[in-house]
Amino acid sequence: MGNVDRHNWKKAYAVFIAIFFCICIIVLTLLISDKRSFVRDGDAYTQHYPAFLYIGRWYRDAVRALLIHHELPKLWDFSIGYGVDVANTLYYYCMFDFTTSIFAVFSNEQNGYWLYTAMMLVRTFLCGIAFIAYCKKMKCAQVGAILASFAYMLCPYMLDNVFNGHHFFALPLLYFPIILIICEKIIGGEKILLFAPIITLFVAGSVYYFYMVMIFVAFYIPVRYLCRYKKVSPITGLIKVYVRFAGVVVIGLIIAMPVLFPEIYALLGDARITVRQTVPLFYDSTKYSHAVDNFVILVLKKIWN
Repeated sequence: MGNVDRHNWKKAYAVFIAIFFCICIIVLTLLISDKRSFVRDGDAYTQHYPAFLYIGRWYRDAVRALLIHHELPKLWDFSIGYGVDVANTLYYYCMFDFTTSIFAVFSNEQNGYWLYTAMMLVRTFLCGIAFIAYCKKMKCAQVGAILASFAYMLCPYMLDNVFNGHHFFALPLLYFPIILIICEKIIGGEKILLFAPIITLFVAGSVYYFYMVMIFVAFYIPVRYLCRYKKVSPITGLIKVYVRFAGVVVIGLIIAMPVLFPEIYALLGDARITVRQTVPLFYDSTKYSHAVDNFVILVLKKIWN
């Protein structure tokens, strides 16, 4: 039965890939005929695309410096950013995200527009694949999973933000379903240490979206735990789930420390302490109150059912 189920889901993935491929052909045809790309006005043109090209040059120069000249790559460049090192300046532009680096490293002035477009399409594709994987884990209907995956990866958030300049906004949608799969495996008592590199990739891509997803996970785990174990279970079981998840996160953070440490150093530096403009650490209280209200309503519905 398990082999049949896996075979059926292979068909679901194949259908998703075929539909996505057809959509890409249509989109690229329209872009080429109109002589346009996803690099338009606004931040995409003035920030993200130039950063994309710079990241590619930096990676190529770093390899050349290490392998040919046997020296460290350039770690500072005062012509970019606001007076910090290259890693801190370009971390915001996903310098260490694998979906950025594999395209940026081959980019130049001639092919940059299309590699940038390919990066965004591949990242969108991975968002859909990750969501189908989560639907499979939750034993959803395959047709519904395929339709929901397109609704997920082409939601207003993606269309308004990702395809309108801020390509890295897709990162939380890429890793979010995968993190939830990890939660489901932990709640089910499965082995999950191999998922630590997923945490590393997420942190390397964006520590901001990482901690935002972790806030949601803190609420997700007890709800799913109550749904899975409908009978009264010891509170120690829930604590064990939190501890196991925290263990995976800590291992992932340790692996990502070479990337994360420069960000921590900059955050604790005196430049942010002495700056006159105040950047709030938390959101407005109304946002938290709405989140708590919705969470309480969800828990009450689960208990009532």
